[in-house]
Amino acid sequence: MSFGDLIINDIVQGKEVLKAYGSLFGLTDSKYKDDAEFWQNVKGGFALGGGMTAVTNITGATKDYIRQLDGDKFVVANFAMMREADKINRAASV
Repeated sequence: MSFGDLIINDIVQGKEVLKAYGSLFGLTDSKYKDDAEFWQNVKGGFALGGGMTAVTNITGATKDYIRQLDGDKFVVANFAMMREADKINRAASV
């Protein structure tokens, strides 16, 4: 889940939240504009929802990427060895 997903979910949930995000950019006026508790809840929700999910996804994706990279190196090395073996065989048959 990305930060954009969180914002879209909040937009769907209610227009007051949309107004609150708009007030951050000076686009709208909201009753939550100066509400410190509301903004603490927004930051906490992002940390628990988006932040923790991002950390989990990055660690899982890194492990998968390293595995894929090792597989790619193995395939490339095999093709290189086969190419060299073909060169030796052609040179021996001449």
